[in-house]
Amino acid sequence: MESTKLKKRNEDNTQPDSIKGKGSSRFSRRRFLQTTTIATPLLLSVKSPAAWGGGGNLKNCSITEMLSGNASHPHSCQVDAKSPRYWRKVFKSQDGEDLYVVQDVLNQRGVFSDSQFNLNFLSTLSSPQSIVGSDWEYQLSSTLPDNPTYLNALKNNTSYSIILTFDNGVDQPFDIDLTKEGVDDFHQVVVAGYLNSLFHPSIITYVLSPEQVKQSVIMAILESAKIIINSVENGEDPAASNFFDYSTSPMLNLRNFLHTW
Repeated sequence: MESTKLKKRNEDNTQPDSIKGKGSSRFSRRRFLQTTTIATPLLLSVKSPAAWGGGGNLKNCSITEMLSGNASHPHSCQVDAKSPRYWRKVFKSQDGEDLYVVQDVLNQRGVFSDSQFNLNFLSTLSSPQSIVGSDWEYQLSSTLPDNPTYLNALKNNTSYSIILTFDNGVDQPFDIDLTKEGVDDFHQVVVAGYLNSLFHPSIITYVLSPEQVKQSVIMAILESAKIIINSVENGEDPAASNFFDYSTSPMLNLRNFLHTW
């Protein structure tokens, strides 16, 4: 029985997931919607008004009680988005512990502590992506890949890169790291946001669905690539230290939008 479960888990990990500090204020999320095309039509399809606030009127419920059926008022019970620390504890929990029921639900959906970030969020970038009106193409770097597991991505004080390689078949190809200077915790925020979204809207109040989280990552990268290619076509040097403005990048906007805990 144990070997059968392990085999199934390893098979699941070869495919994308099957279910597709309060530092992010309501203002920053609205600013994100207004300042990047990632918002339309994807993010504007979010219908729940409660998702845009901090959940001020929500009941003080327990996810484990909801999943086990022990909540006193399950139909009026929701919780705010949980932090990376909470999800780390879920993945580290053992059978018989309270949080294991949450881990078990994730596992049933094909989500494991050793699920790979790139497989779920960046798989389409393994091949060249074109942009209308430009000869440049971009793809995830094949020589400098960071591909943390969910558990590793959720750890504090860790930094992973999303490095794109740009090539037009004529000029010298170049690499750009999209996750630096304020976007260092991008992987952590995306994974925590995705895990929250898996329980939205029935248990956790969150801003996006699982598929919307994944789509928003790809769209933020697309918008970043457009900015980079436009700069190069305008004669800017991609090797310059100030070539890419991380302070206004779509990656940072998305990071702030997803960070609702």
